[in-house]
Amino acid sequence: MLCNARAYFRSLILTGWTFTADDPALGTVRGNTGTSQDWTGPAVASGKVSVQGKVNGVTAISDTGRFTVQPGDTLLFPMDTAKAATGEIDYFSRPAYEATILGWVRVPGRPDINIFDKPPLDPNPRRIDTTGARIDSVRGGGPNSTLWYVSSLSTKAYLRAQIMKDLRTDAASYLVNSDDFVGMGCQVLIGTTAMKTLLEANSVCKQSAAGQNMVNYTRRHESCHMAHHADVLTKNDTTHARLDSIQRLVSTDSVTVRTTMTRLLRLMNDAALDYSSLIDVQPNILTPPPAQFDVWTPQAPGTTGYWQLYTWPVWGTIEPSRLCP
Repeated sequence: MLCNARAYFRSLILTGWTFTADDPALGTVRGNTGTSQDWTGPAVASGKVSVQGKVNGVTAISDTGRFTVQPGDTLLFPMDTAKAATGEIDYFSRPAYEATILGWVRVPGRPDINIFDKPPLDPNPRRIDTTGARIDSVRGGGPNSTLWYVSSLSTKAYLRAQIMKDLRTDAASYLVNSDDFVGMGCQVLIGTTAMKTLLEANSVCKQSAAGQNMVNYTRRHESCHMAHHADVLTKNDTTHARLDSIQRLVSTDSVTVRTTMTRLLRLMNDAALDYSSLIDVQPNILTPPPAQFDVWTPQAPGTTGYWQLYTWPVWGTIEPSRLCP
């Protein structure tokens, strides 16, 4: 921002400049440019500027101007979303007969559900990474000199979708007897046993696509979760109020900027999670599951009828919209 004072065809001696922020919390910034008629420097906060001085040796009435700082589009969140690697983020790795959940979205290596991989400085000991944002102070003079602001964000939304272990390539194998329904389909020799995974038992032994269809549905559902996260976080600053708030965040001290920005990032995190959860349907008597699959499933050891045809209710929808791949 360049502020210039002139007194055409008359002598001018400037005695000081004053910036008064539109935000009362920022107060005023005073400066003296000496013999220079320019007061210049980076602008991060809107407000008015007044200049004091003498014209032809007489104290002049202060002149006032103002400027407005508009946020740009520099604080957009990149998304890093993908299918988790085999064995990564095993939120649920127990056997299929103990299953309560088919798929999930988590952040690798994080003990909580915060989706940002580099959160800013936070007193919470679970979030100690301080590289997620850059906080700068306006240097070199000008109307906004010494004010603190968020200059950039390096954090990104980092998500991985995973499914239950017994639906993956590293699934456990379960005992198949020659005289049970699955064993007969597998043509296990009478009096012998074999070991099959859940998907093998269905696709090979029973010639059923239900197991793989359930895998495909669950994968798509978790991808929809990540797409909903992205929809909240990748809006540009002209349409996303919270991003806009972060970019406009200016204070007289760095602690306030960091604390407020951390709170705003938490709100965005919560908003993304809340929006993503809309595609989950809570089971109840009046609401049928969005999908269900009849899958041959191993039972707990010692259970009569070791393999049983079980109807798996899937309480997650695949929203037919632009958000779901």
